Amino acid sequence: MLSYGSLQDGDSRAKKGDLSTVIYIRQGHIYTRSSAVLKILGDLGGVWHLTRIGWIIPRPIRDFLYGLISRHRYRWFGKRTTCLLPEPFVQLDTQHQHDGEQK
Repeated sequence: MLSYGSLQDGDSRAKKGDLSTVIYIRQGHIYTRSSAVLKILGDLGGVWHLTRIGWIIPRPIRDFLYGLISRHRYRWFGKRTTCLLPEPFVQLDTQHQHDGEQK
């Protein structure tokens, strides 16, 4: 199961790192920038596994593209004051996907 914490959240374990980027902690490993995005998308499963092809791109190039998108994301996608919550059927589907996993 994926969970997240806001960088502004006082309880976030990411506080120790760079506050200007995405940080993904998985099985004790810390991933940042494009590597974090690729790991997150891969862990989502389904069609997102296709993003694994991104690992063939050298990290400096991936991180450059990550920075380009992060600098322009509000202009391209807009900005909201609150996070959108998924519809109940999406939450339920995600929960069922993880119910069968061994922990």
